[in-house]
Amino acid sequence: MTLTIPASLIKTFKKKAMASNKELLVFLVGKVIKENEQITEVVVEEAIYPPQRSSNRSVEDLWSVNDVVRLQVKILPLQIVGTIHSHPNCEPHLSKADIEGAAKIGEAIFGVLSWWKSGAKRRSDLTFYSGAKTVIYDIIDG
Repeated sequence: MTLTIPASLIKTFKKKAMASNKELLVFLVGKVIKENEQITEVVVEEAIYPPQRSSNRSVEDLWSVNDVVRLQVKILPLQIVGTIHSHPNCEPHLSKADIEGAAKIGEAIFGVLSWWKSGAKRRSDLTFYSGAKTVIYDIIDG
């Protein structure tokens, strides 16, 4: 599976997330391309920041399943294909809660943006997953 995502979307999310010491979550909107019932490609076109309350270790959903369904109807023919969330002040890792949360709402992909200090330098890592598998992604201008 491959993922295509706009550079401007990643830049905006990274800027917002790294300006806070709290986790941040964004819905990724686009389309899923399948061949023989297997996902071969996910194309992200835009991001939607849902209402949320967060701490430095978690994001609390302030939306219900009905809110997500209403959003899905509003964005047709596109769909919510996944999310990105941040792990502030934390070296890269994938948690069991990350995998379970993505599976619960049927995300095709999800990204985890981690950032931390290493000596005097600030480092960051953005990795996308499908389940527990890493996804290769292409960044497009736009």
